[in-house]
Parts: sequence; C-alpha cells; structure tokens
Amino acid sequence: MYIKIPYKYTEQIIPKRCRKPRRVISHGEISLSIHEVTGEEAPVAIRQYTKTFTEDHYEPTIIEYRWLNHRLWTLHTFNRFSHGPYETQTAQQFVQDPWPMTSSHFSTSYQSQRGNRRGLMAWARGILFIDGKRWYQAGEPRYVIMTFGLGHNHGHPGTSLSSDTYYNTNISNSRYFRIDQHDKALETAIAIAERRGDDMAIPFIKDYHDTFD
Repeated sequence: MYIKIPYKYTEQIIPKRCRKPRRVISHGEISLSIHEVTGEEAPVAIRQYTKTFTEDHYEPTIIEYRWLNHRLWTLHTFNRFSHGPYETQTAQQFVQDPWPMTSSHFSTSYQSQRGNRRGLMAWARGILFIDGKRWYQAGEPRYVIMTFGLGHNHGHPGTSLSSDTYYNTNISNSRYFRIDQHDKALETAIAIAERRGDDMAIPFIKDYHDTFD
C-alpha cells in the first residue's frame, strides 16, 4: 500500500535584494510504503490474557502479538476521547485518516524537509496491516513489579504486578521478569508486598495479574 502524506517544513531562504537568510515555511509531500501481509505470514507468537476496566467492571481481554521480520506486532487500538470506546482501523480507514486521534500528524513545520521526511518514513516502518487491519510494532512483553507510596497500604494497593512492553529506567531491572518467569515474578511481588506491609495488595497481585502463552 502507498499513501501520500503532505507536510510542512522550514528552510532558510535569502529573499531578493537581501543578504541574510530567513526562515520560510514550505509545503511538501511524500509517498510512503505501508507493508501488508496475511495472518499466515505473521503468525501469533504470544497471547496475553489481561483484564480491561470497562465502565464499572473488569472484562477479560486477549492481546495477540504476531511475529514478522524479527519483530513483534500487536493490534492498533485507540479511543477518540477519554474513556471512549476502543476502535481499530482498516486499510481503507487508514488511507482516509492516518491519525485518527489527532487533528494533524507529528511532523512539525519547524523541522527541515529532510528531518520531516526521515521522521515520516520511520513512522511508516512501524505500521503493518495484517488481513486488512492496522497493527503496530511492539516491544517484548514482560512482568514488572512496581511500588507506590510509603508502604503499609499507603497509595493503595501499594505494590503491583503488571506487564509492560518497554523498560522504564526509573524502575530497577531486577523488578522485570520474562513472561516465562511467571512463578518467580508472582513470588517476588508477594514477598515485596509483605515486606512493605502492603497486605491489601496481595489479593490484587494474585488475582489481577496478566498471564501469557
């Protein structure tokens, strides 16, 4: 699939009868290639079983991670306003509205033409259509233990066992666990909660953490 994206950029122009360059906003357009494959070409590598809070209750949710070109991809979902329903995007919808969450794309008129084009090409490489639906490049899912507040249930629940697809440098790498280290992650999270006095967090750690296969 090819899609044309208009953009603005800044260049230095020396006007007639002038000696010093001035910043001038110009318009450009780039044709981007978006990769499209079938589900057979990008098989499911990981399934994440989680719970999504909907209105007033938790609803079981399955997140699939597919494998293609040595990368993981997951379905692109978005909501147009806070607490709004989550939507997906087809190829036809993408061509009509590549940035459904905003009124414009991330490129800025203050960048050079080269900078904008490089940014847009990098953005396009992170998009994949599988069986006509939009997916995006994702990191490897991992378990992470986080603590909040001063302990003894302050900042309830105080201690949590959740999952993430990127590494937060504010959290020690010893608090991250591979998805095949479920038992170790659970045991460590409970031990940390007990040590901090976050006894109210333990039921949440046991019952509301994600699982993978």
